[in-house]
Amino acid sequence: MVSRSMTIYSKLEIKITYDLGEGNQVYTETLMPEVNRFRFSEWFSFNNQSPPEFIVLDDGDFIRSLYIKRVTIRRFKKCADGDCPDQYEDYLS
Repeated sequence: MVSRSMTIYSKLEIKITYDLGEGNQVYTETLMPEVNRFRFSEWFSFNNQSPPEFIVLDDGDFIRSLYIKRVTIRRFKKCADGDCPDQYEDYLS
């Protein structure tokens, strides 16, 4: 019998750098799966090759994808000592 361990992700840290013509602005957000289930899964499966037309921020505002310069997604998994960094993805437009 083969035992397989399943990775359980505890949070995502999102950082978006965008420019609406006023210079670079940075938006950051931390998503927990038990609190932000929909947004967590949306960002977990983010595809830079086919980004959504609009990216919704947590306060209800949104940014058109064409203004986004960089998206950074840091994934954290549950470890015995708490949250451990797992994957780091950086997307440039």
